Amino acid sequence: MGAGGKGACDGCITRTPYATLVAVIMCWAGVGVFCGTMYRGVNLTLRLLQDVFKLDKGLQWVEPTQLAFVILGASMAALALMILVTAILATGATRVEVYKSSVGRVGGRIASACFIFITYILLLAWLVVLLCCIVITTFYTLSWGEMIAVLCRTDHYIIVRCLQYG
Repeated sequence: MGAGGKGACDGCITRTPYATLVAVIMCWAGVGVFCGTMYRGVNLTLRLLQDVFKLDKGLQWVEPTQLAFVILGASMAALALMILVTAILATGATRVEVYKSSVGRVGGRIASACFIFITYILLLAWLVVLLCCIVITTFYTLSWGEMIAVLCRTDHYIIVRCLQYG
């Protein structure tokens, strides 16, 4: 710290977009929770389909869907980092230093427009993922009693109750 109370760190503090930083941290936490729970949820759904309903054919779509969810989560985390860097470059004194010329300002506006467009595309992708999560959760919840019933065994046979299905 200098004698006047102003140090070299004052410039860093004024250039930091705190709202964007908090949003990035929340986004990364959400992506981590989403990827972990979707990976486990898809595995349990696949197990439920194979064990309870004896479905082995036509389930080739499950693993690519699981991979698509992980890729979508990773791309969202990467996009959040890119938006953070853009926000840092567009905040405070950094904006004056980086975007001195009109070409630099136009480039910054184009980069911001590209990030807005990509964000809207990812919003649509997340809505599709939300729809998939609703379908998987509903299917798993309706079939929960079946899975418990299959696990109840006696000495000679497996007790299967089909209460929901008549």
